[in-house]
Amino acid sequence: MEESEKRQTLRRHKSTSWLSQSLSFQLLCTSIILQDDKTLICIFGFKSLICHSRKGRPVTISYAFTNSLHIIRFKFTRIQTCRQQLMVQANPSSMRPQASPADTVVVITGVSGGLGRALALELAQRGYTVVGCGRNEAKLLELEKILNGGTKHLLKKVDVTSDNSVKEFAETVMETKGAPDIVINFAGIINRNGKIWELSAAEFDAVLDVNVKGVANTMRHFLPLMAKQGLFVNITSGWGRIGAADVAPYCASKWAIEGLTQAVAKEVPQGVAVVALNPGVINTDMLVSCFGPQAALYQSPDTWAPIAADAILNLTAADNGSSLNV
Repeated sequence: MEESEKRQTLRRHKSTSWLSQSLSFQLLCTSIILQDDKTLICIFGFKSLICHSRKGRPVTISYAFTNSLHIIRFKFTRIQTCRQQLMVQANPSSMRPQASPADTVVVITGVSGGLGRALALELAQRGYTVVGCGRNEAKLLELEKILNGGTKHLLKKVDVTSDNSVKEFAETVMETKGAPDIVINFAGIINRNGKIWELSAAEFDAVLDVNVKGVANTMRHFLPLMAKQGLFVNITSGWGRIGAADVAPYCASKWAIEGLTQAVAKEVPQGVAVVALNPGVINTDMLVSCFGPQAALYQSPDTWAPIAADAILNLTAADNGSSLNV
């Protein structure tokens, strides 16, 4: 073998190993390509970047964005499609039957704002039947006007921390739309920035009540409706896989959702998938509360929504129990 061919083979091997390791540890968020062709991987926590040079040597540098960096987001859907093709060859029954958008009912919690609202609008635009809930009635009415779907879509004021409220919501969905095909848990809050000893017990409880008990309530009442098939997506966070200072209650809640998802995935019947999905770093009110003006450096919910929709719609029963990233 020529020396140049050996170098190319070695380079391909290193690149493949690096990508596989990144995916296996679920740390793949954003690829940043420098003008000198070095590749950076953003590790959630916003303190540093790990740089893998052509020589394969990791170098930690300070976190910064400059005009010399070109941000390229990995296509989750492309990776997922390849995975599905392999799974279908091994087990054709693992694929979730693809109904037409008009016949697909998607339940989304937390549609009053942020990512839940953006995804609801995106899916409605694609022709899916959207059933959403939130606590802010004024914002729900505003969203209802934008959707303008007559009786096609359904929005309800629901407090996910109330088991009875979620139970009634599930009954309404079943009576009016039938069993949902997809349920996505977006409803969530974050604590104000502060050390654990600076936050009251009430503040800690509030985060866990919405982010953990709210998800549990939704699973308790909607999963039985999806006895034969369906997709249940619990929105987590990079902070549910790597801790960060000043957001301990939020981190605790998202770590809990990762564990809850994996446990329930072992309880559901074949054909149903329960997955944890990290949406990435998006410029929402929640991010502004943590980062302030720097939140504007990140993509908007409207830019994120089409990518997330593709990712979610490509998930199948083969993904049951997975912790994934958009």
